Amino acid sequence: MKKTENPATRPPKTLSKEAATLWKHYAAELDNRQMFIEADHAALHRLCVLEVQAGKLTQQIETEGVLQQDRDGTTRRNPALMALSNLSQIIESLKRSLSLGGYYRHRIGEERKEEKPRSTLMQYRRNPAEGNVFEHLRSKTRDGSQ
Repeated sequence: MKKTENPATRPPKTLSKEAATLWKHYAAELDNRQMFIEADHAALHRLCVLEVQAGKLTQQIETEGVLQQDRDGTTRRNPALMALSNLSQIIESLKRSLSLGGYYRHRIGEERKEEKPRSTLMQYRRNPAEGNVFEHLRSKTRDGSQ
């Protein structure tokens, strides 16, 4: 049986072909994990547009080279490098907020995995209903007989 397509995963008409392809990929990934919500649309839209821009900057750097000479003959770094660096930071931030590219986030209503206690003391602090595991130590120090 074929899974029905979530209408929210369809790319907006305002995206370019390249950005729409990225949208489909990322939306499918989020939808498969049941993490795609309408509130993510703006962030995903921006991510797709910026990734296309980053691809164009990368092509520009490959074409023009990392180093360029300006009008007076001074060798300088290609200005596209700074733009690509800035875009990369924004892209990583958006991926982190959307849980893409290896990032993971907890959503409302999703159960969090129970953390394993680091020590017996931490276990007692987290669940005091189980009794005080250090009671035998207290009895030794209070009356001094043991």
